[in-house]
Amino acid sequence: MVMFLLLSVYLSSLFSLREQEDVEKVVSDITELPGLLQKLDSNHRLYKQIEADVAARRDAMQMKIPQIQKALAMLDLLDQQEKDKPLDTHFEISDTVYANASVEKPEHVCLWIGAGVLLQYKFEEAHELLRKNLKTAHEKLASLEETLDFLKEQAITTEVNMSRLYNYQVQLRRQSQLR
Repeated sequence: MVMFLLLSVYLSSLFSLREQEDVEKVVSDITELPGLLQKLDSNHRLYKQIEADVAARRDAMQMKIPQIQKALAMLDLLDQQEKDKPLDTHFEISDTVYANASVEKPEHVCLWIGAGVLLQYKFEEAHELLRKNLKTAHEKLASLEETLDFLKEQAITTEVNMSRLYNYQVQLRRQSQLR
Protein backbone atom coordinates (compact mmCIF):
# COMPACT_ATOMS: atom_id res chain seq x y z
CA MET A 1 0.00 0.00 0.00
CA VAL A 2 2.87 2.36 0.77
CA MET A 3 4.15 1.84 -2.77
CA PHE A 4 0.78 2.92 -4.19
CA LEU A 5 0.66 6.01 -2.00
CA LEU A 6 4.20 7.03 -2.93
CA LEU A 7 3.43 6.48 -6.60
CA SER A 8 0.27 8.55 -6.28
CA VAL A 9 2.10 11.41 -4.58
CA TYR A 10 4.72 11.31 -7.34
CA LEU A 11 2.11 11.30 -10.09
CA SER A 12 0.16 14.09 -8.43
CA SER A 13 3.31 16.16 -8.18
CA LEU A 14 3.89 15.85 -11.93
CA PHE A 15 0.75 17.74 -12.74
CA SER A 16 -2.08 18.93 -10.60
CA LEU A 17 -5.06 21.16 -11.20
CA ARG A 18 -6.95 22.04 -8.07
CA GLU A 19 -10.46 23.37 -8.25
CA GLN A 20 -9.47 26.83 -7.08
CA GLU A 21 -6.66 27.01 -9.62
CA ASP A 22 -7.26 28.41 -13.05
CA VAL A 23 -6.15 26.38 -16.06
CA GLU A 24 -4.67 29.53 -17.60
CA LYS A 25 -2.27 29.84 -14.64
CA VAL A 26 -1.03 26.28 -15.11
CA VAL A 27 -0.80 26.36 -18.90
CA SER A 28 1.06 29.37 -20.20
CA ASP A 29 1.34 28.25 -23.81
CA ILE A 30 -1.06 26.27 -26.00
CA THR A 31 1.84 24.09 -27.18
CA GLU A 32 2.12 22.67 -23.63
CA LEU A 33 -1.41 21.24 -23.71
CA PRO A 34 -0.78 18.06 -25.73
CA GLY A 35 2.14 17.10 -23.49
CA LEU A 36 0.13 17.74 -20.34
CA LEU A 37 -2.80 15.75 -21.71
CA GLN A 38 -0.45 12.86 -22.50
CA LYS A 39 0.97 12.93 -18.96
CA LEU A 40 -2.51 12.89 -17.48
CA ASP A 41 -3.60 10.10 -19.80
CA SER A 42 -0.54 8.07 -18.83
CA ASN A 43 -1.26 8.68 -15.15
CA HIS A 44 -4.89 7.67 -15.67
CA ARG A 45 -3.93 4.40 -17.35
CA LEU A 46 -1.47 3.69 -14.55
CA TYR A 47 -4.13 4.33 -11.90
CA LYS A 48 -6.51 1.98 -13.70
CA GLN A 49 -3.83 -0.71 -13.99
CA ILE A 50 -2.95 -0.48 -10.30
CA GLU A 51 -6.67 -0.43 -9.45
CA ALA A 52 -7.19 -3.70 -11.34
CA ASP A 53 -4.24 -5.28 -9.50
CA VAL A 54 -5.53 -4.18 -6.10
CA ALA A 55 -9.05 -5.37 -6.97
CA ALA A 56 -7.67 -8.82 -7.85
CA ARG A 57 -5.79 -8.96 -4.54
CA ARG A 58 -8.96 -7.88 -2.71
CA ASP A 59 -10.99 -10.61 -4.42
CA ALA A 60 -8.39 -13.23 -3.46
CA MET A 61 -8.48 -12.02 0.14
CA GLN A 62 -12.30 -12.16 0.15
CA MET A 63 -12.05 -15.81 -0.87
CA LYS A 64 -9.53 -16.60 1.89
CA ILE A 65 -11.67 -15.32 4.76
CA PRO A 66 -14.49 -17.91 4.40
CA GLN A 67 -11.90 -20.70 4.19
CA ILE A 68 -10.31 -19.58 7.45
CA GLN A 69 -13.74 -19.27 9.08
CA LYS A 70 -14.66 -22.78 7.90
CA ALA A 71 -11.44 -24.18 9.39
CA LEU A 72 -12.15 -22.41 12.70
CA ALA A 73 -15.69 -23.79 12.75
CA MET A 74 -14.37 -27.31 12.21
CA LEU A 75 -11.85 -26.87 15.01
CA ASP A 76 -14.64 -25.71 17.31
CA LEU A 77 -16.72 -28.72 16.36
CA LEU A 78 -13.85 -31.13 17.02
CA ASP A 79 -13.03 -29.37 20.29
CA GLN A 80 -16.62 -29.66 21.58
CA GLN A 81 -16.79 -33.35 20.78
CA GLU A 82 -17.29 -35.72 23.71
CA LYS A 83 -14.30 -37.96 24.45
CA ASP A 84 -16.18 -41.28 24.36
CA LYS A 85 -18.20 -40.60 21.25
CA PRO A 86 -16.73 -40.49 17.73
CA LEU A 87 -17.90 -37.68 15.43
CA ASP A 88 -19.48 -38.88 12.18
CA THR A 89 -19.09 -36.28 9.47
CA HIS A 90 -18.37 -35.75 5.81
CA PHE A 91 -15.58 -33.50 4.66
CA GLU A 92 -14.62 -31.78 1.46
CA ILE A 93 -11.85 -33.39 -0.56
CA SER A 94 -12.18 -31.02 -3.50
CA ASP A 95 -14.80 -28.58 -4.75
CA THR A 96 -17.43 -31.23 -5.53
CA VAL A 97 -16.08 -34.36 -3.83
CA TYR A 98 -16.91 -35.23 -0.22
CA ALA A 99 -16.05 -38.25 1.93
CA ASN A 100 -17.57 -39.67 5.11
CA ALA A 101 -15.41 -40.03 8.22
CA SER A 102 -15.69 -41.09 11.82
CA VAL A 103 -13.38 -38.92 13.96
CA GLU A 104 -12.51 -39.75 17.52
CA LYS A 105 -11.21 -37.07 19.86
CA PRO A 106 -7.95 -36.04 18.15
CA GLU A 107 -5.06 -34.49 20.03
CA HIS A 108 -3.66 -32.69 16.99
CA VAL A 109 -4.93 -31.21 13.75
CA CYS A 110 -3.17 -30.61 10.45
CA LEU A 111 -3.48 -27.29 8.65
CA TRP A 112 -2.49 -26.38 5.12
CA ILE A 113 -0.32 -23.31 5.50
CA GLY A 114 0.23 -22.72 1.79
CA ALA A 115 2.57 -23.77 -1.00
CA GLY A 116 1.54 -27.40 -0.52
CA VAL A 117 2.78 -27.50 3.07
CA LEU A 118 0.75 -29.28 5.77
CA LEU A 119 1.73 -28.81 9.43
CA GLN A 120 0.47 -30.54 12.55
CA TYR A 121 -0.67 -28.35 15.44
CA LYS A 122 -2.19 -28.84 18.86
CA PHE A 123 -5.75 -27.53 19.14
CA GLU A 124 -4.79 -24.41 21.08
CA GLU A 125 -2.01 -23.55 18.63
CA ALA A 126 -4.30 -24.13 15.65
CA HIS A 127 -7.03 -21.91 17.15
CA GLU A 128 -4.49 -19.19 17.86
CA LEU A 129 -2.98 -19.39 14.38
CA LEU A 130 -6.35 -19.35 12.60
CA ARG A 131 -7.68 -16.47 14.71
CA LYS A 132 -4.50 -14.51 14.01
CA ASN A 133 -4.79 -15.29 10.28
CA LEU A 134 -8.45 -14.26 10.27
CA LYS A 135 -7.67 -10.97 12.00
CA THR A 136 -4.80 -10.30 9.59
CA ALA A 137 -6.99 -11.16 6.60
CA HIS A 138 -9.69 -8.70 7.75
CA GLU A 139 -7.05 -5.99 8.26
CA LYS A 140 -5.55 -6.61 4.82
CA LEU A 141 -9.00 -6.56 3.25
CA ALA A 142 -9.77 -3.22 4.90
CA SER A 143 -6.42 -1.85 3.74
CA LEU A 144 -7.04 -3.04 0.18
CA GLU A 145 -10.51 -1.48 0.19
CA GLU A 146 -9.03 1.81 1.38
CA THR A 147 -6.34 1.70 -1.30
CA LEU A 148 -8.95 0.88 -3.94
CA ASP A 149 -11.09 3.84 -2.89
CA PHE A 150 -8.05 6.10 -3.02
CA LEU A 151 -7.10 4.89 -6.49
CA LYS A 152 -10.65 5.39 -7.77
CA GLU A 153 -10.64 8.91 -6.39
CA GLN A 154 -7.30 9.65 -8.06
CA ALA A 155 -8.54 8.26 -11.39
CA ILE A 156 -11.65 10.44 -11.22
CA THR A 157 -9.59 13.51 -10.32
CA THR A 158 -7.30 12.81 -13.27
CA GLU A 159 -10.30 12.43 -15.59
CA VAL A 160 -11.69 15.77 -14.40
CA ASN A 161 -8.31 17.44 -14.95
CA MET A 162 -8.08 15.94 -18.43
CA SER A 163 -11.55 17.27 -19.23
CA ARG A 164 -10.67 20.71 -17.97
CA LEU A 165 -7.51 20.81 -20.06
CA TYR A 166 -9.31 19.52 -23.15
CA ASN A 167 -12.08 22.10 -22.72
CA TYR A 168 -9.47 24.83 -22.31
CA GLN A 169 -7.75 23.62 -25.49
CA VAL A 170 -11.07 23.80 -27.39
CA GLN A 171 -11.70 27.27 -25.98
CA LEU A 172 -8.28 28.49 -27.17
CA ARG A 173 -8.82 27.04 -30.65
CA ARG A 174 -12.19 28.78 -30.95
CA GLN A 175 -10.65 32.06 -29.87
CA SER A 176 -7.86 31.70 -32.44
CA GLN A 177 -10.38 30.90 -35.21
CA LEU A 178 -12.40 34.02 -34.36
CA ARG A 179 -9.36 36.25 -34.80
